[in-house]
Amino acid sequence: MKSTALTTLLIIIIVAALARLLWYYGSRPEPGEPVAHLMPAACAACGKTYRDTIGAQPAKCRFCETKAVWRAVQCRDCGTVFPLIRDPSQLDPGELGRCTKCGSRRTGEVSPDAIPKP
Repeated sequence: MKSTALTTLLIIIIVAALARLLWYYGSRPEPGEPVAHLMPAACAACGKTYRDTIGAQPAKCRFCETKAVWRAVQCRDCGTVFPLIRDPSQLDPGELGRCTKCGSRRTGEVSPDAIPKP
């Protein structure tokens, strides 16, 4: 009787460990894919700014459904929040990192109060 209970307990532990391993390895991104992070996001198509979990960029916008969402940065001169577009086919190389409002190159992280709460 004791050996049957012990065998059952060991089988349950092994099945639980295998399920945990399958879940762990199944939840990781594919090799070469970026890990998704919560970050300030801005859509280059509709101009909306929001917080979202983004992996590969450009991502799909939750408002206009276009694939034009990039990591958002904020201009240190005028305070504008805009997408940091990294695709050379969408911008001239000299425009990369420039503010869309004033043209300044002084950009940085988006302040917590610059993006509206949902």
